[in-house]
Parts: sequence; C-alpha cells; structure tokens
Amino acid sequence: MKMGYPERAARDARAAFPAMNPLFTAVPLGLVAAGGVVYAAAYPRSQLFGPTICRTPSPRDLALTFDDGPNPAITPQLLDLLARYDARATFFVIGRFVRECPGLLRELEARGHVIGNHSETHPNLFWLGRASLREELGRCQDRIASVLGAPPVLMRPPFGVRNPFVNGVAREVGIRSVVMWTLIPRDWLERPVEWLIRRMQPIAGRATQAQTGTPRATGDVICLHDGDHRHLNGDRSRTLKALEYWLPRWRDLGLQFVTISAGDGPSLAAGGAA
Repeated sequence: MKMGYPERAARDARAAFPAMNPLFTAVPLGLVAAGGVVYAAAYPRSQLFGPTICRTPSPRDLALTFDDGPNPAITPQLLDLLARYDARATFFVIGRFVRECPGLLRELEARGHVIGNHSETHPNLFWLGRASLREELGRCQDRIASVLGAPPVLMRPPFGVRNPFVNGVAREVGIRSVVMWTLIPRDWLERPVEWLIRRMQPIAGRATQAQTGTPRATGDVICLHDGDHRHLNGDRSRTLKALEYWLPRWRDLGLQFVTISAGDGPSLAAGGAA
C-alpha cells in the first residue's frame, strides 16, 4: 500500500532521529530535572525548597549581613566601623566559633546587631539528612542560647545551599526564617580591594536608579564575611577596606542600614518545606 504524506513524514523522522528512544528522551529530561534541583538548592531567590528572605521591604533599606564569624581578628574592627556610620547588621555565626569566642558574641548583641544561625561546623547542607541537619542547626542554636540566653530565629545555610529538608528541620529547632541575599560579592576570594569594591557597585547603581528612575519595591541584602569558616582569625581585611569605601557613599545615596527581621519575609511557620 502506498504511504501518504503523514506516514512518510513519520518514517523519515524515525530514520533521521534513530536515537528517539526512551534513553534518548530520558537524558534531556534528566538534565532538566538536575537543573531544577540546582536552582532550588543554590539560587538565592529560589523558593522551591521553601520560603526565604532575600530582600528588604523598602528600597531605601540595605541589610548588611556577615557570615562565618565571630572572628577575633576582624569582627571587633568591623563593629567599630559599623558604629562610625551608625549601622546595624545581621551576623550569621558558626557554632564552634561561638564556643571559642562567647564574649565577642555578647558584644555583637550589646551593640545592637542581630545574630543568626550559620550551622555548627559549616557543612554543605545539601548532602545532609534530617538527623545530621538537626544536629548541625540544633547545636548552633544551643551554643548561641547558652551565651545570649535565647536561640536565634534566623538562619543562613552555609554556601547558601539547601535541600528539601532544611526548612522543615530549621522550623523544628526554633528558626522562623531562612535568609539569603540579592548580592554576594565573593569577598572570600584573594583579589585586590579594588576588585571587591567594583563587585559591590550594584548596590549603589540600584540606589541611584531608585532616586532617578522607576522606584523599586524592595531593597538589597548583601552577603559579606567577617570570618573564614575553615578556622578562626581568618583574614577579611579586604572586606573591611571595601566597606570603608562604600559605607559613606551608600549613606550619601540615601540608603539606611538595617537588620534582618523574621517579619521581613515569609515565615517557615507559614509554609516552610517539610
């Protein structure tokens, strides 16, 4: 029987694409799924693994956040610099460093800064199950509570990476909000201060745009580091120098320095991933 056009087209398609079999179609689907997991786990604005705070409620508010402390080599100098500009910040601390530097944690709180959980030992949470997550987050909660009298309600995952269990376990240990960022200038890299200053330029650019163009609905959260998660007394002097450059300029652009509050975004109690 002579084939019509539809039959010939189907035959030609099969000949041209002999790999159109379940394995061939499974590979791109697998890549798409893997890409979705990477997005959910590591993209700071992703809400696929549960709600996060990654912006401030007002375009005039800039939230300065610092990870991997407390660090005796840098944190005291950073506190003095912030005080010079009447700036408050949010510090996500590592539990094992809190054990070594309880007095520095108390000073952070006494100066009006907010403390958050950054895990006990700074592992990549993506690879941890519920029990290990509970140990990492719970131990850090306990360390902070033993020094300050109460556990924190904010948490930032190490490396900014989560898995489907992180938000649920965080809620179980008393954390109300997971905090990410709009800008992470990679200040841990050993690059010249001028490079880091350029990496922090988008904050000023958006502030200028808000003044002269279409107003933005929300503001920025910048993620910086006052410590090195691998050891105490890490060198973060480049971060200090970059902030010495930017703090007065950001202030002159009308930005005000604010801390993160659990009320700034979705609460884990309102639908965090289990």
